Amino acid sequence: SNLTKLQKLDLDNNQISVIGMAVIGNCIPILTQLQQLDLRSNEIGDTGSIVLAESITNLTQLQGLNLNDNEIGNNGAIALADSLINLTQLQGLDLGNNLIGCSGATEIGNSIVNWTKLQELDLGSNQIGDTGAIALANSLTNLTQLQQLSLNDNQIGNTGANALASSIINLTNLQQL
Repeated sequence: SNLTKLQKLDLDNNQISVIGMAVIGNCIPILTQLQQLDLRSNEIGDTGSIVLAESITNLTQLQGLNLNDNEIGNNGAIALADSLINLTQLQGLDLGNNLIGCSGATEIGNSIVNWTKLQELDLGSNQIGDTGAIALANSLTNLTQLQQLSLNDNQIGNTGANALASSIINLTNLQQL
C-alpha cells in the first residue's frame, strides 16, 4: 500500500464512532511508520477503543496518541493499556475528558511504568478517584522525562493526592501539573 510511510494521521473532531473505527482499525496495522495518531472528539467509546487497541499493538514508532473526548470508559482503557504496553516510544498520551475510572487508570498505570520517553500524560476530567491516583502514582516514579501531567477533575481526595505527591517529587523535568 502507498500509506505504509504515513507518519501522522489526524482525524480529530469528526463523527467516526464505532462503525468508522472498525474500518479505520483495519487500515491502521499497515501504518508501521505512524508517529502521531489523533482521534480526539470522535465518540468512539469503549467498543471503538477495543477495536483501536487491537490495531495499534505493532505501531512501535508511535510517539503521540490523542484520544481526548471519546467517551472511553474502563473497558476501553483496559484494552488500550494492554495494547500500549510495548509502545515504548510514546512521548504523549491524551486520554482526558473520557469516562475512565479507577480500574482503567490502574491498567494504564501498569502499562506506562517503563515508558521512559513519556513527556505528556493527560488523564484529566475522568473518574479515576483515589484508587486510580494511587495506582498511577506507583507508575510515575520511572517516568523521568515527564514534563506535563494532567489529572484535574478526577475526584482525587487526600489519599490519592498524597500518593501522587510522593511519587512525583523526583520528577525533575515536570513543568506542569
